[in-house]
Amino acid sequence: MLIDDKACGIAQTQHLIDLGHRKLLYVSDPPNHYNEIHRYRGFREAARAEGLSSADVQRFEGDFTLASGVEAGRFFLSQRRRPTGVICASDEMAIGLLKTVTAGGVEVPQEVSVVGFDDIEFTECCEPALTTIHQPRGELGAAGAGILLQRLKGDPATDKPIVIKGELRVCGSTGPAPRPSSPLEA
Repeated sequence: MLIDDKACGIAQTQHLIDLGHRKLLYVSDPPNHYNEIHRYRGFREAARAEGLSSADVQRFEGDFTLASGVEAGRFFLSQRRRPTGVICASDEMAIGLLKTVTAGGVEVPQEVSVVGFDDIEFTECCEPALTTIHQPRGELGAAGAGILLQRLKGDPATDKPIVIKGELRVCGSTGPAPRPSSPLEA
C-alpha cells in the first residue's frame, strides 16, 4: 500500500501557488528515499506548470526529523530574499521549521506559509495549526489487512501496489502571499 506521493506533492505546491506564492522552499526527505522521489517530482511538476523558474524555488535536504526542520528554519532565516511558501516532506520537519521561524520573528502565515505531510497528531498543537497532507491510516490498515488475509488463505498476492489518495487538510499555517513592500522584492 502506498500513498500517492506525487499527487500529494502537487496538492501541497498547488495550494501555495493558488494562494499567490511564487517563491518557494521545498524541505526534502533524504534524496533517494521512495517517498521523497515521488513527492519532489510532484512539487517540481506543479511549480513548472505554473511557470516558476529555478530562481523561484529552493531545496533544503532534511531527514524527516524535527532537528532537520530546525536547520531548514535557520536556512530560511539566513536568506536575504526569503521564500513566502514552504513545502515540507514531513510534519516533523514542518513543525521544527515553524517553531524556528516564529522564534526568529517571522509571522506565519502573514510572512510565510508552511505545509507539512503526514497529519501527525501534533499538527493541531502548533500555533498556528499546520496545514498538512492527511494520510488515511484506517484505509491503509484495512488494505494491508486485506492483503495479509488473502495471503493467509493461499491466494496469490498481486504485484500491483495499492495506491491510496492523501488529502490536503488546510489549517492556519497557510494564507495569501504577502505583498512585496518594494519593487525590488517583486
